[in-house]
Amino acid sequence: MKEVLGALNDPERVAMALFKRAQGSVVRGTLQLYLVAMGLAPSDRLRNTPETTEIDVAESLLKMGLIFHPSPYYAAMFRPTEYYLEAMSLVCDRRVLEVVDPAIRDLPALPVTPSRHDDVVVHRSAPAVMLDILGYLRAIEDLGGIGLTKSGAPRVNDMRKLQRAMQWTAADLVIDGLHFWDALNGVLSALAAAGWLAERGDRLVPALPLQKIASLSYAEVVTIVCGGFLATTMWREPIQHNLIDHYGGYHTMGRNLLAFAIQTLPAAGDGYFSLDEFDAAFYARIGDYFSVERPPQPPYLLGRKNDELTKTVAEWRNRTRAQWLGVTRVWIEKVLTGWFYFLGMVEIGLRDDKAVCFRLTPLGHAVLNPGRPDETVRSEALVRGADDSADSAPAWVVQPNFDVVVYLDRVTATQLAFLERSAGRTSAQQHVAHYQLTRDSVYRGLESGLAINDLLGDLQRGAHAELPQNVVFEIREWAALRERITVHRRSGRFLEFASAAERSTAAASGLKGEPLGDRFWLVRTGDVLNIPNESLAPLDPAKITRISYIGVLPSSLSVTEDGIVTIRRDQRDLLIEAQISQWADRISDTEWRLTAERVSSAIKSGSRLSELTSLLKMRLSHALPPLLDVVLRNWADRRTPVEVGEVVVLRCMNLDVMNIIKKSAQFRPLIRGELGPDTLLVDATQLGELQKLVKWAGMENQ
Repeated sequence: MKEVLGALNDPERVAMALFKRAQGSVVRGTLQLYLVAMGLAPSDRLRNTPETTEIDVAESLLKMGLIFHPSPYYAAMFRPTEYYLEAMSLVCDRRVLEVVDPAIRDLPALPVTPSRHDDVVVHRSAPAVMLDILGYLRAIEDLGGIGLTKSGAPRVNDMRKLQRAMQWTAADLVIDGLHFWDALNGVLSALAAAGWLAERGDRLVPALPLQKIASLSYAEVVTIVCGGFLATTMWREPIQHNLIDHYGGYHTMGRNLLAFAIQTLPAAGDGYFSLDEFDAAFYARIGDYFSVERPPQPPYLLGRKNDELTKTVAEWRNRTRAQWLGVTRVWIEKVLTGWFYFLGMVEIGLRDDKAVCFRLTPLGHAVLNPGRPDETVRSEALVRGADDSADSAPAWVVQPNFDVVVYLDRVTATQLAFLERSAGRTSAQQHVAHYQLTRDSVYRGLESGLAINDLLGDLQRGAHAELPQNVVFEIREWAALRERITVHRRSGRFLEFASAAERSTAAASGLKGEPLGDRFWLVRTGDVLNIPNESLAPLDPAKITRISYIGVLPSSLSVTEDGIVTIRRDQRDLLIEAQISQWADRISDTEWRLTAERVSSAIKSGSRLSELTSLLKMRLSHALPPLLDVVLRNWADRRTPVEVGEVVVLRCMNLDVMNIIKKSAQFRPLIRGELGPDTLLVDATQLGELQKLVKWAGMENQ
């Protein structure tokens, strides 16, 4: 078998590698398209008569017995039609696959010449990519997974929570001025297709611990996620075209064909590949067979000869090229500036803020061309990931205010995973990321299995200097406080009474259970909720409000524009009072007042404003008043600049005269705006000129 495989030509060898990558089964038409994209099969679809558009490589492998038709019926067909021929599945035996080399190398170069680009060039560092991927998975983990509808789609509300957790302002992501459209859903689909998200009941949750992912190199991580983007059919790059690709099949095929074509680019050296030239070469190679909108249908050529045949083919090619430029060319740019750039696989050259050229980064080269030397003059360190020798290298500065400044060109994947578990990320740029150590983040790190000494030790090993003493002291205090909290996991129900006296009355009357705190009562599973006498009629099960802590807690709050928070007494749960009291002053049994002092104090103690706004948005029975949202950000030192000053207005109750004034060449230079049909805003510095003009016009200034 090895001798047979060793004697294969290049197209046959690559075809067998594709079978191995696909785990033994490839559709015949797909095999042809892949070989065409890699330059190993003729690009001219109309080179033969319509009756002989066969796939020579597949026929050759079938005759050698390396692959076979799974259906004897298809195998017995003498000359199937082109449709059935291309739709056939071909299979390779696993015993053959065991000795097949999966490497794809030495492909014919795409005829594109790199050239210099002296304008702006943007690229993403490998640590920044790792930061986003780990952060995305951790956010899903913190949310307890993403809920799925009965059809398997992610729940909209959970995706909004994920967007807030990632601190993305929209589902689309803008990185270095480049748009990754619908990034929120795209990354989710890619991680699911890559096997890093798995369905658990009706939720999508991380399938692997973050620490295991962090043990991989950057190239390994991006290779897996890139494979998810290439495989997913549940998401497609948003682009308008006539045919709605419901199942994403054309987009999935297009991504793979594009990746194969990029693999065949010549060495870039110090140059870049023009997007327009690449598109033209890619179209020349694959345009007869494929478009992301829909595959072009070949013209009817039977019986056409000479000039008529030439004219028909030319018209067909002009039409397909125009359709390609309207859809597929736009889609290619969205892929390269979208998830390709998000994964740090390409550098993009800009001119007037528009992408005009690209080339693979060392990371992209390691993903698409493993084992092939990278001839560009750039650092190979960009593809380094978890390096045991580098785990103790200084990569951040811990400041006395609990901020952690991380230098992304020095940090390893393992260190990033540690920070994602033990600190809260506040921002990330091209070369620097900022984290905040808070009580909640330290609790999260300890809950993940870290001991307090290990947490402080890892924090110190990654720091450029000794940890500030106040930081060490506060973290140990937070850990000690956590140790003093005992969680009792019991199956039962809690009753809340309006006061301790009412609870005592119920207990004295024979209510089964045990007291908790001042006003609560635990009724164990199996105990009957008995009503001892008529004085406890409010305990009638039919009249008791039940709250489940497994699902979503009730929207029991309302808040006014001036910061008065009110809770509905009949929907008050065990958590809400303590959560609100952290941020507001209590003014009655059911009301709190948000103030600048309390909000500022909570933030200084380690809490984040996003915790308050998330709490309000989840528990309010209405939308958060927009003005209060602005006020809370201002109280958190995110001041909104405004200017307050005196204004001058000109008012005339006679609307006909007012309309003449508005159009007057004399008055118009003094007018700054219109406040109403009878009132104009006037430039205060021109008050003297206005008074002179009014007097000259014979108008009475009242």
